[in-house]
Amino acid sequence: MNPVRNSSALVLILGLVASLGATAAPIIAIQPGAQAVPVGGTLTADVVATNLSNEFIGAFDLTIDWDPLLLAFDSLSFDTFLDGPALSIQGFTPGAGSLNVFEVSYSALAGQTGNDPFRLFSVSFLSLGEGVSRVDFSSTVSQILSDGSGEEFGNAGFTGGTVTATPATTVPEPGRLSTRISPRFLRTSE
Repeated sequence: MNPVRNSSALVLILGLVASLGATAAPIIAIQPGAQAVPVGGTLTADVVATNLSNEFIGAFDLTIDWDPLLLAFDSLSFDTFLDGPALSIQGFTPGAGSLNVFEVSYSALAGQTGNDPFRLFSVSFLSLGEGVSRVDFSSTVSQILSDGSGEEFGNAGFTGGTVTATPATTVPEPGRLSTRISPRFLRTSE
């Protein structure tokens, strides 16, 4: 037997076996990835599950961080793809520059296809000051994402975004003199 041919066949077989075990990793992304908002304005970001390959998400426990000098938490709304609120446990805890959000489904995940992207929740922020803030998944707290059986996705990816707070636009008020109407323009025709 030719040892070169045998080693080439072994490499090919090992490569095929390795590729069979590899699956696409789900990605949880904050969308849109970049936003601009005037100071004093409100912005909303969606947290979306993408890159699914016949995978169902049954639970998550995520922490999002941002610059508390530029943004403040305003509100949060869960979507229904984990069969909530009737068939899931949902909750969130806001803090200064941080938000922990979780949901656990105890249902069949009927709203998911296993392949199509879907929104987990939407979060709104108030813009407090000018500048640029990352709105990203915390690097100091573990992010948890599990399938419908409770098995954690060890290979999940997390993608954050950026918010730019711009100066508030003001409309100047007209001066006193410009608001007076001359009496000669008030004449009516008879």
